[in-house]
Amino acid sequence: MSRQENKVDAKAWELIHAMRREDEAALQSTTADLGEMRKIPTREGMGKILVYPAEPGEPVFFNIHGGGFVAGKAESDAGFCDRLYRELGIWVINH
Repeated sequence: MSRQENKVDAKAWELIHAMRREDEAALQSTTADLGEMRKIPTREGMGKILVYPAEPGEPVFFNIHGGGFVAGKAESDAGFCDRLYRELGIWVINH
């Protein structure tokens, strides 16, 4: 690996760590409901989902967090998911 590639890798990791710190800070100050945490089996072990339950028979919205398993987490979308749940009265499954 060249020195330039090492610099890019180091910058990328710095950025990822900074984004994680920002996400954590935002979560500390959120007033949004995070939903009910549940575990589901996956081929990689137990996975976490956040469920915003509505009345039986209501539509379901699946939110798949786009962090690529590198930055952020499902809780980062809590404000968005909580708003969908409250304003539309639908089930929201947040992963």
